[in-house]
Amino acid sequence: MSAMDYDAAVRCQAFQRSGYGAWTAVAPVTLNIDNGMSVSFRPGDSMGPGSTIGGVAVPIILDRHCGNM
Repeated sequence: MSAMDYDAAVRCQAFQRSGYGAWTAVAPVTLNIDNGMSVSFRPGDSMGPGSTIGGVAVPIILDRHCGNM
């Protein structure tokens, strides 16, 4: 299974997307990914396009669920 195949519970209001595709947490949030992994973010934590956390492409998950906010 590739990183793009994972799905997650996403609180979109906890993230903000910049014009160049990076996502930044604006509130404390934990993503619970279907593979059993949880990823916690604090305000100010950022992920750029193409970055992965534990093999999961979190920016792609956010793009899929939250779009361009």
